[in-house]
Amino acid sequence: MGIKNYSDWVDMYNQASVFSDSKPPLKTQNAVKNSQVIYTSNLKRSIQSAKILGLEKLEASSSIFRECDIPKGGSGTMVMPASVLTIAYRALWLLGYNKNCESKADALARAKKAADILIASAKARGTTVLIGHGYFNRYIAAYLLNQGWHGRKNPGKRYWSCTKYSLKLLS
Repeated sequence: MGIKNYSDWVDMYNQASVFSDSKPPLKTQNAVKNSQVIYTSNLKRSIQSAKILGLEKLEASSSIFRECDIPKGGSGTMVMPASVLTIAYRALWLLGYNKNCESKADALARAKKAADILIASAKARGTTVLIGHGYFNRYIAAYLLNQGWHGRKNPGKRYWSCTKYSLKLLS
């Protein structure tokens, strides 16, 4: 794939559906089955993942929970697989390059707002589930841990990964 075509590829990926044969592991299914509140990003694959898990009643599908943007654009004739370009552009983004996308600082601020929504929901209504995305989930996790929640520092990177965070309230 050429650098010039990568921007279109990212747009198509962000509009893509979940593969029809994609099945969540039993561990993930069990973790979400008694959830009180469900949030997803506004990306199609996040909403479809909730439906595949049998979570029909969504609290909200919001762009606040979407994956961190990835830089798009550029010129040149270099050709690489999309996976290599994604790694390269993500590394550049982590180093501060944010052409045509939100900055890392803006993504971190958005993650704080997203985590605050999840925290408020969990405290008020009980088990709250987010069907989210890899990099952004890491930033939410960091904020939750910083606020005294317990769970893994690094949420799963694979499709259908599931990580639980809990807060022990003092009586």
